[in-house]
Amino acid sequence: MDKIALMQPLKLSDEDSIHFLVNEISSLAIRGLVASLRVHSLDEFLREMQHITTSCNIQQKSSSPVLPRKDKFKNDNSSPEDTSHFKKKDLFCAYCRGKNHTKDDCFKLKKKA
Repeated sequence: MDKIALMQPLKLSDEDSIHFLVNEISSLAIRGLVASLRVHSLDEFLREMQHITTSCNIQQKSSSPVLPRKDKFKNDNSSPEDTSHFKKKDLFCAYCRGKNHTKDDCFKLKKKA
């Protein structure tokens, strides 16, 4: 019913309003059934839609807020400086681009300082 209220200022013909409402149906089965209806007015269409939706036992969707699932997030309490969980072969220095060490342990940076 909200869509009908939004469509009224557009002053669409009944046929255009029906096509608009049919295209907004998400279920392909129901959309196909509704598209095959032979109705000539918006009121007839709405009566038929009410009959179809009650016989299909479709309930209106209530929009509930989407809450993040707690099991998706990993609690990582390690500090960003902690590199002990990296394998030695995965380590590389951001300063000299050398392998097997980090910038904190870079001998070239220590030699420069």
